[in-house]
Amino acid sequence: MKQRPLPKTVTPLADELLSGWLTRLAVTNHCEVDELLAHIGIETRQVAMMDFDLEVDATTAEKISIAARVAAETVQSLTFGTMTQTEALMTARVAFQSCPDCSRRGIALKQWRKLWAFDCQICGTRLLSILIKPDRSRIVSDVRTAPSFNHPDRVSGP
Repeated sequence: MKQRPLPKTVTPLADELLSGWLTRLAVTNHCEVDELLAHIGIETRQVAMMDFDLEVDATTAEKISIAARVAAETVQSLTFGTMTQTEALMTARVAFQSCPDCSRRGIALKQWRKLWAFDCQICGTRLLSILIKPDRSRIVSDVRTAPSFNHPDRVSGP
C-alpha cells in the first residue's frame, strides 16, 4: 500500500521536539498521536522516547516526512541527537518545565529540557515547573521562588 500525505501539515519550529511536533501534527489532523503513527505505519511506542533516539532510523524518518510533507532531514533534526556526556547529564528525559504561553499552543522545545534554560527562546517568558507533588502543588513554580544558595537562613563562611 502506497503511503499518502496527511490532509493537513504543520511546519516544525526551530528547536522543536519530535514528540511535540507529532502532537501538533495529530491535533491539526484531528486524531491522537498513536492513531497518527499507526496511520503512517510506525510502531506506536511512547513517542517521547523518539526525542532521544540518536538518529531516527531512515525508514521511520522517511515515513514521517512523506506523511507530513517535510524533508527527512527535518524530522531527524527534531531529536536531541549526539550530546556530550555533560549535556546528556544536564538534559531531562521528561518534561520538567515549560513556557506557559507557548505550551498552550502545543509547542514543546528541546531547550525546555535543558537544566540551564530559564526563559523561553521563542517568546522570552520565564519557564515554569510542571512537576507536581502528591498534594497537587507545584514543586517549584518559578525559578525566582526556588531556594537559593545565598538564602539569609544559610550560614556561609566560618
